[in-house]
This record gives sequence, C-alpha cells and structure tokens, in this order.
Amino acid sequence: MNAIELKKGFVLKGKYEIESKTGEGGYGIAYKARKINDGGTVLIKQARNRKRKTSHSFEMESLILRSLKNIQIPELYEQFVVDRHMYLAMEFKNGRTFEELIFDEGHVYTEEQSIAILAKITAILASIHERGIVHRDLRIPNILLDGQDIHIIDFGLARNIGDKQKFSFFKKKKRYREISFISDFYALGHFLLFLLYSGYSAREEKEKPWEEELNIDSGTRLILRRMLQIDSPYERIDELQKDLNNQRN
Repeated sequence: MNAIELKKGFVLKGKYEIESKTGEGGYGIAYKARKINDGGTVLIKQARNRKRKTSHSFEMESLILRSLKNIQIPELYEQFVVDRHMYLAMEFKNGRTFEELIFDEGHVYTEEQSIAILAKITAILASIHERGIVHRDLRIPNILLDGQDIHIIDFGLARNIGDKQKFSFFKKKKRYREISFISDFYALGHFLLFLLYSGYSAREEKEKPWEEELNIDSGTRLILRRMLQIDSPYERIDELQKDLNNQRN
C-alpha cells in the first residue's frame, strides 16, 4: 500500500507540523516541517510504501546517518512508524541545490570556481569514505550551497562498502550505483561537467564530446578523465584530493 501524501498543516506524531513538500524519489517523499515544541525546522522523509526494499533503504539511511558526524551532513533526529509507514526526522539544511543554481537561477561557474567547489565536496566525502560508506547518488540535486558552505544530502542509496550488490540497475546507471568508492568519483565527474558546462554556449548545432566542446586546462581534463573512468580511475579519495590541490596551486 502506497503512503498518502501529507498535506500542509498535518501534524505527524503530535510533534511535527507539515509545511510543504520539498521533493520525492523512488523510495520516499520529503517534507519541510515545523517542530511544534520549539518552532524549529526539520526535514521529514516518508516511506513511499511498505515494501521490504523500501523499508531496507530507510533502515540503511537511518543507520548510516547515525554513524556520520559532520556538520555538512544532515543529523538524524529519529526514526519512527505511523500507520505502518516508516518516517525519518532529520536536520533541515538550508541552501540551494546546484540543480536549482544552474538551471533555475542561471549561475555560471568558471573552471577555477568549479575545481574549488569540487575540492570542498571531496573534503566532506573523505569523512564519509573514512567510515566505509559510499553515497551512490552524488548528483546536482543532492549537493547544496549555503553561502560558502556545501552540504551533501539524501543518503537513501548510501551503503556500506562491504554490502553485497543486491539489486540490478539499468546499465547506464550501473557505474553510479556500484557499492565502491569509484562510483562516487564517477558521479562527481558528471557533477563537475555540469559546473563547467554552465558557462558553455554551443557554436554548432551538432553535439560533440565534452573534450572537444570545453576549453579547459589539461590538468582539469586529466582529472575528469580519471573520474569518468576513461583513464585509470581514482581508487581513493586522497588521490583525487591531491590532484585537485595541485590544480588549484
């Protein structure tokens, strides 16, 4: 049975008043809510259905968020069940996603800015990988910019590095979803391409490979080729960070 979408003003568990829906995915629906006791803002994530796969995803997200202690990652407040549907209550992170910044607000990022942003993201990712966790969904909707601060959100697909591959995925998405650190680097390679393409204007109607379209430094090109597994891929986060630091200096 699928969950009924919560409406504005609905009070959940007697303590969270729903204000708005902020997004939805394959496993759940996310809401911005107000804590009735102190007026604070929280993010509520509602399981879309009662299927075992959905429950497993929520359980894993809960366990992983509890294990991560980083101010740039949402803090989990509690996990609970109402009417046999699972919910997560967590810290609401302010800011705009890079999807909103690029496509809704038209922000343009230079190559230098793009490398600096990626360096900040890898600093957060290092703390995640140190715990043996792979995010597996590092896309532009899941990375927030709040002033100068960056946050990584939505750990619904995150897994521990030792977990077995239990589910099959479309071939085009397989590199994103593999339970290996390399999959996070591959996803960030595409993230970097979105930043670099934010200032690109096509001169020809025919689409060309990024290496032909983007006028970027050879160092940035080599970083991208390794992240996208065209060349020998990065296996550890410190390898990527070293190249990013060299590129910035």
